[in-house]
Amino acid sequence: MTVDIHVDGGQKAKELLSVSSAQQLWEKWELQCLVLASFTLQAFFLFAASIRRRNKSAVLRILLWLAYLSADYVAVFVLGHLTLKMDDPQHQLVLLWAPVLLLHLGGQDTITAFSMEDNELWKRHLLGLLTQVAMAVYVVAKSWRSSSDGLLVATVALMFVSGTVKYAERTWALKTATSDAIKDSRMSDLYEAMRTREAAASGSSSSSSSSAVRIQRYNQDIVGRQKWWLQEEYADLVQAAGDSFPNCMNALMDIPVAPWLLPQIWGMIREIQRLRGPATQAAGAGGSREEVDAFPSRAYKLGEIQLSLMYDHLYTKVGLRYAQRWPVVGLGLPLLTLATTSSALALFAAAATRKKDGGASYSAVDVAVSYVLLGGAVALEVLSILTVTLSFRSYCFLRDKLGAGGRLTPAVFWLVRSLRPYDKPLWSNKWAQYNLLAGCIREKQAGVFKRAMRRVGLAGDTELRRISDETKALICNELDDQKRLSKFSHARGTEILLLSGHGEGSPLHKSIAKVDFSTSVVMWHLVTDMCFFFGGKPPGMDDGGGRHAALAREVSSYLMDLVMERRVLISSEGHVAHRKARDEVKQILARHEGAKVLDAGDADAMRKLLEAGVPMISDPAERGAAPEGVDMVFASNSYETMRPVLPRAWRLAQLLLQKGRGAAETGGGAPPWEIIASVWVEMLFHLATRCEAGFHAKNLSTGGEFITHVRFLLLNRGIGWNFILGRA
Repeated sequence: MTVDIHVDGGQKAKELLSVSSAQQLWEKWELQCLVLASFTLQAFFLFAASIRRRNKSAVLRILLWLAYLSADYVAVFVLGHLTLKMDDPQHQLVLLWAPVLLLHLGGQDTITAFSMEDNELWKRHLLGLLTQVAMAVYVVAKSWRSSSDGLLVATVALMFVSGTVKYAERTWALKTATSDAIKDSRMSDLYEAMRTREAAASGSSSSSSSSAVRIQRYNQDIVGRQKWWLQEEYADLVQAAGDSFPNCMNALMDIPVAPWLLPQIWGMIREIQRLRGPATQAAGAGGSREEVDAFPSRAYKLGEIQLSLMYDHLYTKVGLRYAQRWPVVGLGLPLLTLATTSSALALFAAAATRKKDGGASYSAVDVAVSYVLLGGAVALEVLSILTVTLSFRSYCFLRDKLGAGGRLTPAVFWLVRSLRPYDKPLWSNKWAQYNLLAGCIREKQAGVFKRAMRRVGLAGDTELRRISDETKALICNELDDQKRLSKFSHARGTEILLLSGHGEGSPLHKSIAKVDFSTSVVMWHLVTDMCFFFGGKPPGMDDGGGRHAALAREVSSYLMDLVMERRVLISSEGHVAHRKARDEVKQILARHEGAKVLDAGDADAMRKLLEAGVPMISDPAERGAAPEGVDMVFASNSYETMRPVLPRAWRLAQLLLQKGRGAAETGGGAPPWEIIASVWVEMLFHLATRCEAGFHAKNLSTGGEFITHVRFLLLNRGIGWNFILGRA
């Protein structure tokens, strides 16, 4: 017993000694570790932050979010902790580390805000700027008296200037990227242009020439100085995107433009339609339109560049450099920061060498850490300047000031093109797909762990898929239909139905026109899947029917994700229709024997499932009897939301397939899949112009959204413009 007590006591003593040793080790090295951790976070931002604009990875997004939150906390914590080490003779270089932490609080040029909400918190960062600068001044002032090294003092002074400038620059970038700041700027330009035009018209303007220049500048900011649809060179397309930047910001923030520009917009529309005429005729004659037509590729690339420029303005310091009419300050600040940081590194090297030659020296570890911090700061500044220089915004600025000729402008574009080749997407090039039937099957087959993941929101029914060039070309080419040109962004599927012979009294037309948008999305999503399962295998992908079938199903699943999963333009009726549809599918699966092994991609199995299950769903209005408490006259409306969803979708799908078979036999009318695909594209255009500005801006930092690219595809074609007198 005595031996056991002795052994236990010795073991506890060893544990206490090990804990005490670890604590002493941490107290000895904590300051160096934390300062290096702050620098590591800054290096991570520089290299990883720009990736998020073209990547939808949740892992990357979480890592950046944690790093973004941790970076300021770590720097502020270390800055406060330095006050406890000021009188420690082992840490004489604390004097230098305080302004370096200010530099870290200033962040990197590749990221100023993680989300749009961070821009709105610029006042909090302004308060942080004042308090942390005061804290750094306190640390430096307390340590200054104990330092007799003039070179070290000069190094600290230079780094203090660099850190303060960097931190103030970040706060300035956040403020200029707020929604209110952008709207105030753009609305001020509109107001000044309208006031100048009114003064010139009334003859009260003091200088007609200056008024004309001001109005012309506004017109060029909105319409642009180049006809992008005629540009075939990558460099000219980038310049066209740069010219249209003010109007792109108007569209993103839903800011109206002057009404006198309407004739120019209609002229642009007519010119593009004339340009597209031969390609449309070639496609109508049976030619392979996608093989020879490069217009869709240029149209989407223009939108990619425009959205890349807006990402730079909203989430980085790149836009800040050229945001002002006189960007000398914005361009001069990084050069000032680089000059002061480089000079500080040289002075510190001289100070450390002189201290060592004098027989005394600083702590070797602290000197090494200081070299890492100062050398790393110089390297980060150089890379940040290169990032700004090799951006689209930089090339547009140089071409605007120096022209397309010379040596500098083409050399910069060569580097820009090397980093961002024409064929390389500037965003994720993916869209989310949510299929209601497949989602219900996935939920039915989920195990206990998967169900728990779904319950807490870590798993769902949405999956990401790459968008093919052919799909994007089909959507772009839909805008060449002159019969529907004036209806795009207004109609939501009804216009193509009218042109196909389904008038206002037809069930297909009423399934869209008599309900709200989100309900029609649910109904036609089910109709599309049923047509796919019941209409037999569509033609091959090389055939028009197969391409349109794939397009219809992909756009259908994408809009279902936007409306039902992310609540874009959703209504209570649409929510009810979605929940009822899921409940009805679950009832069918509960009665199906092979539901546990059912494959949602097996068309034959899905057809058998629906054939057996949908007729068993009771519809009181069809039987002429309503449940107790339900008005029969109201319930007889075929689009009443309390009625079952699947039977109505079943009848609409059968009607579409029957019409399609009749058109195939008579040789007249559009094939059903072309009609279905056109309905979905109209819905896509309708939603693109009605998404909130915040939705478009928010998703620029998460890999981008295809609906945003569609919005700018329409804008560049002259569709969906918001004029003061109304939309056009």
